[in-house]
Amino acid sequence: MIRISRDEFGGLRRMLITMLLYAVEDYLGRRGEANASYARRHDEAETWLFGSQQTWPYFSFNQVCEVLRIEPDFVRRLLLQEMENARGGSRGLNAAQIISL
Repeated sequence: MIRISRDEFGGLRRMLITMLLYAVEDYLGRRGEANASYARRHDEAETWLFGSQQTWPYFSFNQVCEVLRIEPDFVRRLLLQEMENARGGSRGLNAAQIISL
């Protein structure tokens, strides 16, 4: 059994939150961004967020959510809703708001 101190867990938690924020931002994109770099980041984020890989070599989306006590399917539903809103010309939530709900 690996023991993680409270300070180490705080650092791990901050790292996982940052990783999740970047993935959500890459999936949603930044306003006005439409280029090959965005498309690649979007596709990679989509694979990580919506894929079923439970045994990624490091952290799967589900593992990150488990550590952070976030419901992964709820986040996925919000992301799909935000993408639909963006297609309609509006965007309601940003990455930080999505993972904090």
